[in-house]
Amino acid sequence: MEPKIRESNAELLRIICILLILLHHFCAHALYPEIFFANISDRTWDSSLLLFIHAFLYIGVDCFILISGWYGIKPKWRSFFNLYLIYSFYNLLHPIKRIIASFMRGEGFVLPYSVGDIIERTLLPFSHGDLWFMDCYLALFLMAPLLNMAIEHLDRKQFAYILGALTLLNVYFAYYWKMHLINAMGFSVSQFIV
Repeated sequence: MEPKIRESNAELLRIICILLILLHHFCAHALYPEIFFANISDRTWDSSLLLFIHAFLYIGVDCFILISGWYGIKPKWRSFFNLYLIYSFYNLLHPIKRIIASFMRGEGFVLPYSVGDIIERTLLPFSHGDLWFMDCYLALFLMAPLLNMAIEHLDRKQFAYILGALTLLNVYFAYYWKMHLINAMGFSVSQFIV
């Protein structure tokens, strides 16, 4: 596996992906959380349009992971520490986001966590945080040496078989038949690997 040189276009795409993810969270948690839970018959034209537009924001995560896979994740202590700091910082800001969201929904000032919980979530983000993406990305980060080795040493036929089997498990069994092999909605390490 020859190392790929990072390109500014891919880095720009990564930044756009992050902005899409942030916009998704702003829409889903602050602006219009109710549109996701409304019955189809109860939806208005504008809420359906917003939901349709919002569907395109979901590609941010998929594209971000594809870029990571294309260039390969090279686990290093410095990278792990950066990931830890990002998650800790987010867990420190997460209560503020929830407070703003409760204000925007007209619920007033609601502190979602105690001060002790906030400190615990900030210092121990991987075990006390609640972000599926960071948990899955950490698992992908830790498994990256094994995955990189597999990509380097498997021949095309073996690689195609494994990719096909994982895709079958993820799409056909987990998503279509809702079997409990893998999270059917795409929020799992197996989908990051595929």
